[in-house]
Parts: sequence; C-alpha cells; structure tokens
Amino acid sequence: MRIGILTFHCAHNYGAVLQCYALQETLKAMGHNVKVIDYRPDFLLNPYKIWNINRNKDYNSFFKRLILEYLTLYRRSVRYKAFDSFIKTRLNLTKEQTIPSSFDAYIMGSDQIWNPQITKGFHKPYFGYFDFSKENRKYIAYAASMEASSLTQEEKAFYKKALDNFIQVSQVNR
Repeated sequence: MRIGILTFHCAHNYGAVLQCYALQETLKAMGHNVKVIDYRPDFLLNPYKIWNINRNKDYNSFFKRLILEYLTLYRRSVRYKAFDSFIKTRLNLTKEQTIPSSFDAYIMGSDQIWNPQITKGFHKPYFGYFDFSKENRKYIAYAASMEASSLTQEEKAFYKKALDNFIQVSQVNR
C-alpha cells in the first residue's frame, strides 16, 4: 500500500523528527511504500529559524533579545544543520511541498497536529481536508493530540465533523 505521512516532520526537535522516522521505518518493515509528505506550513517553520528575534519574548528589551540571539547563534546553527541533514537523508520525503493525491492511505500524526494554539487555528490538511477527492483513500489519525483545555461549541462541531474523515483514530490525550 502507498502511504503518505503528514506530521510535524520539519520541526527541529527530537520528538517530532524521531516519531516520524520511527513510523516511516515501521510501515516500511511491514511492506508498505511510505513517503513523508514534505508539507511545511509557516507556523511550523518560524519557531525553528536560526535567527528569530521574537523567540525570547521573556526579555522585554529588544536589545537584550538581540544580544541573546547573537550569543546563541552558533549553537542554534549547528543544531539546525544537524536536524536538516537528518530530515533530508533519513526521511523519504515527497518531492513537492504540497499534498499529493497519489497515496492509498494518509496517516496524520503524531504530535499536536490538532492543537489550534500551535497550528494557528484549525489547519485543515491535518484533518484530511485536501484539494482532491477522498474517494478510495483511507485517512488515519495516529497518536494525534490537540491539548485544548476548552473548546467553543463551534470548535466542537468542527472537530466532530472532521473526525468523520478518518477510518481509524488514536490519540495521546483526552
């Protein structure tokens, strides 16, 4: 089966990258043809930029943030390059950064793909809303998390409708 994984694979943190790699390798060992969809929304890339003056908002002074960014630039640069190298060499990425329609199944997750605070609202691709027909395709939510402590009635209605897209749902919290 051709499977596309849609997750936070390009977040430069160990949990996101290693869970993606582990899922990819497990599915490959089961005999599937697996690709990680190289989808990179801005909300995912911005926090991990090498130079981000808005990263340290604990410091009120722009000057203090600027100095801190400069002092930690080399360490962040080394870390960034290491993650980037792992992602490019170990993950079987799609060529395009859009969501291709060529898979039999799409696995969304894990991580906080449904957390509106992280995704800046409801980011529809992580709920299986793509620009192509769902017909003859399977959507699976794998260890998805939303970490939302309270939802409005409108948000609850969105989640309820969106969950109907999936043939299987697993989550890490309630």
